[in-house]
Amino acid sequence: MRAMSEKKKDMQIRIFTEKLCIVLIICGAMFLIAGWISDWLWQGMFAAIYGQHTGDTGIAGMATDPVIIGEYATLKPRINLVMYLIPWTFYALGCGAIVTGVAGQLLDITYEGICRIFRKLRAKQHVSR
Repeated sequence: MRAMSEKKKDMQIRIFTEKLCIVLIICGAMFLIAGWISDWLWQGMFAAIYGQHTGDTGIAGMATDPVIIGEYATLKPRINLVMYLIPWTFYALGCGAIVTGVAGQLLDITYEGICRIFRKLRAKQHVSR
């Protein structure tokens, strides 16, 4: 009876680990997609405000009031920083989750293989006695 509950508990732990790793891989993929979408949106927003290339003026180049020009100039480094920071944060989270999920699956497979080897060795020892 006890051996059966031990096997059942071990099976539940394996199933939980497998599901957790799958969820991590899926979340990682979603973070990578969110990073790509965020990168696309921030690049478009920056291009609309400040222009795509050096010669472009964008919305900021249409302003004639010196106060507004100063505000655009003050915001440019901050928007430029956020434009790269947010997508790369999503990319880092996505890669971390995917690596953790895959490593968890590989460790689980390795653990199962080692347990099977030891079970076979124990069975051979009991048979030979």
